[in-house]
Amino acid sequence: MRSLAALSFLSILAACGSELPEEWPAGMFCNVGDDRKDPVGAAGAPLVEGPGEWTGAIVNGVAEPDPAVADLSPRQQAAVGALVFRGGGGNFCTGTLIGDNAVLTAAHCVADVEASDIGFAVGVDAADPDHLFTFSAVHSNPLWEGSAEHDQAVGILDGLASELYPDVVPIEINTDPLEGLTPAFVGRRVQNVGYGTTEPGGAGYNTRRWWTVEVIAGLGRAAYETDGRGESGVCFGDSGSPGLMTFPDGVVRVVGTLNGGDASCVDRDHWARADVDQAWILSYVVPAPGCRWGWRGRCDGEVAEWCVGEEEGDERREDCAATGRICGADRDGNFRCLAGERCPPDLTFQGRCEGDVAVWCHDRLVRRRHCAPCGQTCGWVDHRWGYDCL
Repeated sequence: MRSLAALSFLSILAACGSELPEEWPAGMFCNVGDDRKDPVGAAGAPLVEGPGEWTGAIVNGVAEPDPAVADLSPRQQAAVGALVFRGGGGNFCTGTLIGDNAVLTAAHCVADVEASDIGFAVGVDAADPDHLFTFSAVHSNPLWEGSAEHDQAVGILDGLASELYPDVVPIEINTDPLEGLTPAFVGRRVQNVGYGTTEPGGAGYNTRRWWTVEVIAGLGRAAYETDGRGESGVCFGDSGSPGLMTFPDGVVRVVGTLNGGDASCVDRDHWARADVDQAWILSYVVPAPGCRWGWRGRCDGEVAEWCVGEEEGDERREDCAATGRICGADRDGNFRCLAGERCPPDLTFQGRCEGDVAVWCHDRLVRRRHCAPCGQTCGWVDHRWGYDCL
């Protein structure tokens, strides 16, 4: 039988939210050692109107990228944002931060538009962005003549992203000729993403970022084609969005920008190749500074990357897979190598109840909170929070 002193000690631990010794596992005492949900900080949290199955868009899209196609950290996901009208009217196209100062989108998105009239909203919801960048200039590819070929524009930010909003990491463009890729480019899967409408035919105004994987169906001189195979694809408002692919060196790069596609939004789509126009695109791009991940860091696949200072050479990297661990956010929100369970494909931030335990996915790791020790039950909270202890 435990002494009163021991019970008092446990009460102090519970009040402070400290971790229990190893012999007292999480869930044994109320709130001690358990994970806590943070909807504000949850990247890519799917938002629906009630419990159960959910679908999103693009058209039939999902809330997070497929790590097998484009394993992006939350800060890299934030590089994909929506072009919005600053005077009102909402989002109208999608773009990608490709350098410390530059956003890549489609030329047809910014034709006859003044740079001062638009902004670049980053975050899950363009209507409630984590940050809104403004532009000092917008340049359209002089080779564009109305087709998918060369349909690119580069917006120059009014400042540097690393100073204005350090929680975003640019995604670089691909500069390797697509004809020479191994395995062959045609037939591979590509990760697409955007803030466009959610219904076939362009119905249903949407402000949220959704992801979908399509198959490369054809390769042309300065453009390529994808096929949603009647299941899922980009739609109206996704124009200018990036096609993303992981290259042999493990780096995710932008291979193209969306020009347009079939009105069904689940079939063929057309993209301008980044490699063909790389010289023109990169002429506007300022590279990101030396060590910009901060102490919090990021996950590049299963490699944890963080900074111990602000200069080049202050980077630290650790291959988590080499020691049988997973890269993710620890209890302090810092991305490091963790001993944990990777999220299965069917587990989202909204999560589910497993008996009296709330289970959800955050930063690619399974999180759990035991409800019964606090006299609570697991259930649905709301569309933003998902399942938690009630």
